[in-house]
Amino acid sequence: MADTNSVFRPDPARYARSLSEMIRCATVSFAGYCDEQTFVDYLNYIKERYPLVFSRCEDLGVDGCIFLKWKGKKAEDALVMMSHSDVVPADDDWRYPPFEGVIAEGKIWGRGAVDTKSSFCAILEAVESLLAEECVPANDVYILSSFSEEVAGDGAPNAVKWLKEHSVSVGLVIDEGGAVLESPLPMLKKDLLAIGISERSSVRFLIEAQAGQGCSALTNLSKFVTQKAPSLGKQQLTPELRELLNRVAPHLPDAMQKMIARVDRVEKPLIAMLTKLLPGFSSIFGPCVSFVPANSAAIENVKAGTAAAVAVVSVNQCDDLNKALDRFKAYAEENHIKVTEISRRIADGVEPLDGDGFKQVAAVANRVYGELIAVPYPIAGNTDARHFVGYAKHCIRLSPVRMTFAQIGTFHNKNENVNFDSMTNAVLFYRELVKDI
Repeated sequence: MADTNSVFRPDPARYARSLSEMIRCATVSFAGYCDEQTFVDYLNYIKERYPLVFSRCEDLGVDGCIFLKWKGKKAEDALVMMSHSDVVPADDDWRYPPFEGVIAEGKIWGRGAVDTKSSFCAILEAVESLLAEECVPANDVYILSSFSEEVAGDGAPNAVKWLKEHSVSVGLVIDEGGAVLESPLPMLKKDLLAIGISERSSVRFLIEAQAGQGCSALTNLSKFVTQKAPSLGKQQLTPELRELLNRVAPHLPDAMQKMIARVDRVEKPLIAMLTKLLPGFSSIFGPCVSFVPANSAAIENVKAGTAAAVAVVSVNQCDDLNKALDRFKAYAEENHIKVTEISRRIADGVEPLDGDGFKQVAAVANRVYGELIAVPYPIAGNTDARHFVGYAKHCIRLSPVRMTFAQIGTFHNKNENVNFDSMTNAVLFYRELVKDI
């Protein structure tokens, strides 16, 4: 297919307005809660904003998601571009209100800016512009956005079920996960293309504390949540992280190159150094536990006088999940905390570095952004892409939006934001990806 980016005129102001309006639709989801009218308003907005997408692509009528088919010249090895539309709740302690989509300081602010309305906005903008150019992709293209990814809902599974029932051959799936990462180290002069190739397994527990030892139930729960938890397993450099370091090493000072070359002998101090340089990312090195508030559905059977929260234990694919779970349960028992398993997500499959999916995405990103260091990245959580593992030929986790480490750190946190000018290259990426299939 001919390259049309040479005559395409990006519209950064339009992209910013589009994302801002998408953020203003507070499509919050958590277990036991869903404001259906908000999702209706959201869908009405994007249908009006992207008339070609919704008139020329076939609505497949799958429950729980936006699922569209853009017919190409052939059906084999279809491309699935996806990014969920629901977001986690937000409190009011933000620089700007979380659901106003404020454009200020050269950024678009609000819940969903990072996770992950920016990438879905870029997908829609890319397809709308290509349809305006009468583009016909070489292969079928599917656009997918779940309304319940944050609660492991049935949107994406329903779409996968439809694809299987209709015997659709899926070549490449690209979902949220990694990013175009502004150099995180002062000595690293190039940006990283962090391509997510694996996910973590996780188990959610309802944890309950009762009054005792002169303290209320809430105080005892607070003590448990805030105190430093013991190690749930060995911190280690996963195969993905080792390859990441190997690919970055040639661009680092000699001293760091030598350290990475001796990784087997200096693994522990190297992890300590990386944890210090990249605060907030220590969880990728081994099993860990995090705590989130319990919603009404989770605590409906909790006894009066008991305080509750949710603990999430997660591990890399090379960690021992059962050992981590046993250690957490023992730790909870020592602190007189009752634990009840709510759910578990078991990750499986690692995208090969020498596979066509990794190579294709890296090549497209380099054409759009210039020279990047393409590195494998272990995703710290789970994505809807996991439902395609073992079915699609390639599953890549990447939001092609340029971000800083600080911006990535706003994921499920306050002050989510992306740069005003970051949306243009994200749109160009998806345009180029469609033309590359």
